Amino acid sequence: MTERVEFNEAWDNLEMFPAEMSFELDLIRSELPTALKRLRSIPETDIVDVPSTGMSNSQPLGDYLKSAKIIMTAAVQISRKLDSEISTFRI
Repeated sequence: MTERVEFNEAWDNLEMFPAEMSFELDLIRSELPTALKRLRSIPETDIVDVPSTGMSNSQPLGDYLKSAKIIMTAAVQISRKLDSEISTFRI
């Protein structure tokens, strides 16, 4: 996961998107740096034991997964809204 300039570009051109999409765009823009910071806090050489019950939010990987889920949910919502908008242009 990397920080993407496209989200900032979309935010700078927000008037081109459906108004209800602004929340999700802002959520991704604000959560992405947090997720990257959390991911970078885990050394690449660490072996992370993932219990069958899942990761706890108190663990660094659990914090990252929490952010990743927030970003994923917002991205899915944006995708659905864009698909809906695009389908109105089909003949």
